[in-house]
Amino acid sequence: MLELKNEVFNPAKREETRELKIEALIKLKKLEEEIPRAKGKERKKALETYRELLWLLKDEPLYLVRY
Repeated sequence: MLELKNEVFNPAKREETRELKIEALIKLKKLEEEIPRAKGKERKKALETYRELLWLLKDEPLYLVRY
């Protein structure tokens, strides 16, 4: 249990998590631009990826813009 607590408070782990969240947000932004232009299977795949990224960031507040 103590090892688990140490991992949570480890600054290196927090920095790694922060970087992953930033990368996910960047990918979300790219997908937001790509989805309206994509068609067919590409659009379906982009939407699936978008949903997966949103699920990974479920603890982060997101502000969605309606087109």
